[in-house]
Amino acid sequence: MEKINAKKDNMISMNLLYPIVSIFIFAASLRFLDYKMAFLAALMIVAAPFFAKRKFLTLNLFLIVYPFLPDMVTLMGAFAILFLYIVDIYVYKREKFVMSTFYVPVALVFVFILINTLTSLNMFGSLRDFSMNVAGIAIYFAIVTSIKTKEDYNKVATSLAIGAAFVCLWGILQFKFFGTVQREWVDADVSSQISARAYSVFMNPNVFAEYIVLLTPIVVSLFWAHKDGFKKFVFLGITGLLLLSLMLTFSRGGILSVGVSALVFLFFNYRPLIALAIPFVLLGINFLPESIQNRILSITNVKDSSTSYRFKIWSITKDVVKDHPQVGVGFGHKPFKETFETYIRSMPIFHAHNTYLEVMAEGGYTGFITFMVVVIVSLVQTLRVIYNTQSKNIKTFACGVLASISGILVHGMFEDIIYINRIIMMIWIVLALSTSLTTISKQEN
Repeated sequence: MEKINAKKDNMISMNLLYPIVSIFIFAASLRFLDYKMAFLAALMIVAAPFFAKRKFLTLNLFLIVYPFLPDMVTLMGAFAILFLYIVDIYVYKREKFVMSTFYVPVALVFVFILINTLTSLNMFGSLRDFSMNVAGIAIYFAIVTSIKTKEDYNKVATSLAIGAAFVCLWGILQFKFFGTVQREWVDADVSSQISARAYSVFMNPNVFAEYIVLLTPIVVSLFWAHKDGFKKFVFLGITGLLLLSLMLTFSRGGILSVGVSALVFLFFNYRPLIALAIPFVLLGINFLPESIQNRILSITNVKDSSTSYRFKIWSITKDVVKDHPQVGVGFGHKPFKETFETYIRSMPIFHAHNTYLEVMAEGGYTGFITFMVVVIVSLVQTLRVIYNTQSKNIKTFACGVLASISGILVHGMFEDIIYINRIIMMIWIVLALSTSLTTISKQEN
């Protein structure tokens, strides 16, 4: 009887709280956002009661469409989803708080980026990157809370695959019918045959490649794990779209990173295929269009303008790190950009084209250590799943996640992978998949 009364009290309190929160959100939207964003906020408020009863569906829909959403809508959506889960955990008691050792490095990241934002040389400039990382952490907790079984994991990963299919289709159509190439994207002397590069919803082909690097191993693991012929065909098709899109980005770092991902996946999942995969890939390169072949071969060409451009940026970024060794210039690309341009006015840039140097410049050695703790712990927890699980499917899924993390870490040597909001969100999603597999593996063992 007491439980029933308590539940009724919770219902009453939520019925009172909802209109108050709704009015506050709408008023804040009108004050700080344009009318379009305020209208979207109003729609989210109206739809909230429907989605509140369908949290997992809402989460999966978000994972499918978020690459196409404006950053502000993504931000609002992520916090709205987190709010739904918090209410279900602490008010309605329909969900349980899932404990994980990975929460420690997540908390460490949150504390550091908060302090690094508050102490930034441009605090308001740091707020953009801070807010999107917090949104990523919100989705991280929603995913970890939602995934309790292999079936749940499969649904989340499938939603990501569906979203990837739409993103790639748009990128391919874009390349085919109204593709373009900006001067800074290629060296006209080295890659004169390239007249267009696919970038889909990311405004830059190298960022699109980062997305592909993160998603391809996840989709391949779904193909590998499923026994159903139709599902295998679907995931194989999405894998094909991802690889075709990768080629159309002409991203050398992306191609190299996916190659590393493939080796990692096969090494931990089915090593005999490595002996066949390497000569197959080398032979397959000969059948690629000449423009793509030349682009791949230009990786070793230090005279390429984009390569020499990076060397110059890296050299100056090292000077920034030397001058701000402890806590850096502040979290986010704006403090970095403003500081970098005091060293050289003729090179207006937004990031260091190297994640590790960027992290050190923004957060100093303290930030770099925090970043590496997250990287190492995520790799270790995923490896533990691979070696400890008794389930072949969980092992395959974990190999996909490990390959995803490994690939993006390689790509991070050539680009700043935590610069674009859509990629920041995807990285947190992949980390959530890693943590979820750890939880599932422990339950099944």
